[in-house]
Parts: sequence; structure tokens; C-alpha cells
Amino acid sequence: MTLTVERLEQRRAAWKRLNLLEGMQKRAAAGTSDFFDEAIGELKAELGGVQNAEDKPCCAVCGNSMEQRFLRRWNEQDVCRLCISEMTQDYPEGGEHIGNEAR
Repeated sequence: MTLTVERLEQRRAAWKRLNLLEGMQKRAAAGTSDFFDEAIGELKAELGGVQNAEDKPCCAVCGNSMEQRFLRRWNEQDVCRLCISEMTQDYPEGGEHIGNEAR
């Protein structure tokens, strides 16, 4: 699946929801954790079963945690090189794809 800027925006929004829900879960009353567990589980499934170590930054698209040196800024987010190459494979050197040539 080729990742597009639109898909990046969808994943960024999902990450924001996940972070918000995890923050709310930590502050929630004792009887409400089931609701948060279910919502967080659904978002993690949507994001592809993310694995994130809290001490390392993670890619905004795939959610994999990694060293900062492997991440690049893309639309104001940290994105790994692999995801950037997936998103830009149809647009060599960052140009717009028009017909058979990039401009």
C-alpha cells in the first residue's frame, strides 16, 4: 500500500486520538478503564499494532519507535525514512507527478 499525504493525515489524527485516550485513561476514575482499554485497542489495531518504547521517539505514520537519527521531518511530524520513501515513490525528488515525468 502506498502511503499518501492524505493517509499521513489520517494516521496523524489517529495518533493524536491515541495519545489523548492514553492520557485520559491515566487520569480516569477506577470504574472506567474498560472503556479506555477498548478504545485504545481499536486505535492500536487501526495503526497496525504499534510498538512504542516510551524512551524513544516514534514514526507518526507507522508508529515504530526508533532512534531520532532515523526520523525526518515531514509535514511537521517525525516520519521514518521508509515511510517517506513509500509516500514519495511516485514523486521522485519531491516533484509533482504529471503524466510520465516529474516536475
